[in-house]
Amino acid sequence: MRKVGLGAIVLAVIFSSYQVAMALRNRGNTGILQASASDKSAVLTLLEAGHREINLSPGNAKVRLLPGSYRLVATANKLQAVSSTQITRGQVTNLHLQLPTTQQPQELQKDAEANKLIQFLPFTGRTYEYRISYRYQSDQGAYHPVIVITAPTQSGQQKALDWIKNQGYNISNLQIEYSSAPINQLQ
Repeated sequence: MRKVGLGAIVLAVIFSSYQVAMALRNRGNTGILQASASDKSAVLTLLEAGHREINLSPGNAKVRLLPGSYRLVATANKLQAVSSTQITRGQVTNLHLQLPTTQQPQELQKDAEANKLIQFLPFTGRTYEYRISYRYQSDQGAYHPVIVITAPTQSGQQKALDWIKNQGYNISNLQIEYSSAPINQLQ
């Protein structure tokens, strides 16, 4: 056997051993998410805080995750339900998404636009003049995203709207709620 080949084999064994050890070490630091949707054919997508998408089994799934914030999206027949959850170490989190029965095309367009934007939220302006976040509002069994602009001044509100427009979003396609509360700089 050549020395180069033996060295590569030794490195591969060391790397594999390291990966197994890290996987076993992280296993004790994880939580479990059991996710399901009212439509068993719904495609479940899990979005990590770092915007990485994890596709799950249709209808329901069980997945082991590191602690953190996640969003679960269920999609079936052009209808969508979204929920946020926090995974904690050693805990089992059950999350069931109720898909709406019907939605008007205009509502679908607004929800789709807002769901694209909230991937980048929360966002705080560079000088803490505004903060853009979101929440979900229930309407006859359907959950719709609402963009929340927190700014103590009208100037801050306008800068938040300008930021949204500069990202390529049409503010007339978004349901926006305003709050004049002061910005917490620690968030």
